[in-house]
Amino acid sequence: MPLPTISFLIVDDHPISRSIAVEALRAVGVTRLKVAEDGGVAFGLLQTEVPDIAIVDVNMPIDGMHLLKMVRRSPSSPVPMLPMNMLTAYTDQRRILALRDAGATEVVSKPVSIATLFRRIASTIDNPLPFIQSDTFVGPDRRRRSDVRYQGPRRRSSDFDSYEIDVA
Repeated sequence: MPLPTISFLIVDDHPISRSIAVEALRAVGVTRLKVAEDGGVAFGLLQTEVPDIAIVDVNMPIDGMHLLKMVRRSPSSPVPMLPMNMLTAYTDQRRILALRDAGATEVVSKPVSIATLFRRIASTIDNPLPFIQSDTFVGPDRRRRSDVRYQGPRRRSSDFDSYEIDVA
């Protein structure tokens, strides 16, 4: 999917950060852009127009984590499967895992390099993760790779797509 055909929602309370993201996307031909200064405004925009990808700062007055949870879990969310690439300056493991567990598609550390942002956008577009909806989680499949050493229970239907038969 070429970037000019993709619509984006940029959510950041800092005008310069919003401007950098917008100008970087425009530089590669993106024309379908909406911006919001916090999660509340962004959720309101989602009620009228659904983008293909959201790029959301975590630390705002109505923060990105709250927006992420509203998009994934609220009955009034028009698009619980919206790819949401989260931007954060707070990259300790606890916070990254909290974003992942809340359903973030990608997490990008600040300060953001344009190259890293575009790699994550490309990953979101070119290698979309299957979406999971359960009683305890809504978001992209958190598994990035198969661990051949894993010995626990297999609970997902995709775990049974191939079979190994031991012949003695």
